[in-house]
Amino acid sequence: MRTRYDFTAQDGTHFGVILPIEEIVAEIANPVDTWTSDPTTLTLVDGKVSAWNGRLGRQFAQASAAVRPVYTGNGLRFMDPATFAPNAYLALAGTQLGVQNAMTVASRQRLTPESLTTDQHFMWGWHQPFNRLQYRYISGNNILRLQVGAVNVDVDLPANHGGDIGAVAVYNYNPATTSGTVTLHVAGVGSATGNITAAPEFQGFTIGGAGGGVVQDMPGWQTKHGIWTGAASGADLAALLAWVA
Repeated sequence: MRTRYDFTAQDGTHFGVILPIEEIVAEIANPVDTWTSDPTTLTLVDGKVSAWNGRLGRQFAQASAAVRPVYTGNGLRFMDPATFAPNAYLALAGTQLGVQNAMTVASRQRLTPESLTTDQHFMWGWHQPFNRLQYRYISGNNILRLQVGAVNVDVDLPANHGGDIGAVAVYNYNPATTSGTVTLHVAGVGSATGNITAAPEFQGFTIGGAGGGVVQDMPGWQTKHGIWTGAASGADLAALLAWVA
C-alpha cells in the first residue's frame, strides 16, 4: 500500500484506527461501571455533586447536602479548600458488590501537598470487613496501602510524587483452594502482592473515604473510578494503568 507521502507498507499490513483510552477501557469485560469527572457525568444541586453518573448508569450518590463534593477543574473536590479538611463522600447506589471472587478497582486521586506529611487518608472502599485504599505517611515514608482484612499490601511512593495517585487493585480468589492474591498496582511506580484466604467483600462502597469512622477522609480530588467483577491482567491491566496515569 502506498500513501500520498510515498510510504510503502509491508504486504498484508494496514493502518487501523487508534482508539481513545476511554473507549479501550470501556471494552474491558465484566464492568460494574466507570466514572470520569466530566461535567456531563454529574448531577448538581446548588453547585454540589449529588450524583456521579457512570457510563453504564450506575451512580455514586450523596443525599446529604452537607457532605457533597464540589466539582472543580481538578475533579471532584472532597475537602474544604481553605482548611484542606476532608468534608465530603459519595456512596455506591443501588445493588452493592457483595462477595466477588475476582474484582478490579481502578482510580485516580490527587491529594493536596499539605496533606502528604499527615498519616493517614482513606480514599475508597469499605470497613466491614476492611477493603480499602489508603495513603500512609510513616517515619518520613510515603506509602499507598491496600488493606484487605488483616492483609496490608504496600507500595512505596517516591518522595516527590506530589499527591497524584493512579491505582489499580486486582483481587483474584479461588474458592476451591480457599486462597488467592490481591495486587496493588500504582501507575508509574510499581506493584506489590499479598495472599488472601477469603474473597473480597463490599457490603458498601464509598469514595472520599472508606465507610465507618473514616467516611470523610480524603483531602483532595478524584477524577476517575472504575469497578469490574473480573481480575484484570495483560492488555486490560496495561490499559487501566494508562487510564489512571
